[in-house]
Amino acid sequence: MFEKPYNAILYLAALVLLFLGVLLQTNLSLFLGLALFAAWMIAYVLFASAARTRTPGSLSHTITTCRQEASYFFVFYGVLLAILLAAGASDRASFLRLCEQADTPIWLFAIPFATASVCMLGVPICLESPASDEPSPALIGSFVIVTFLRNTSVFVFAHVILRILYAIAWAGT
Repeated sequence: MFEKPYNAILYLAALVLLFLGVLLQTNLSLFLGLALFAAWMIAYVLFASAARTRTPGSLSHTITTCRQEASYFFVFYGVLLAILLAAGASDRASFLRLCEQADTPIWLFAIPFATASVCMLGVPICLESPASDEPSPALIGSFVIVTFLRNTSVFVFAHVILRILYAIAWAGT
């Protein structure tokens, strides 16, 4: 499963779920997408030797890349916070009304920041199993957690932004 291009199905399903969320005005598609990502990661660990055939350096590099990509959310949220703090009370209220109109509560809007923050945490682990050159279970666990959190950040962020853009477009008509 993990050696053939079945991941294309995962990408296609994610795309369809993002657009269904906008078209049907529902957050259900968001939670289905997150469940899909979680199932993929669980299957990767439980049913594939692929995680154990990657080198510790390869897994470590992927973790570093995921953390770097997750750090981009800090820039966006920093700019958003600066804009909201500089804005007047009526502008902040307008932003909150827009989020409400898009059915994106603030807690949903904050999930990408929270998951990116957890993704950035560093925990000392052993990279290789002591008896072999295979990645340690701790490294595989870090890989799964960091990758899932990065995917969660990206998917929730895309869902929220698409819902808000749709609400802006809908309000303009």
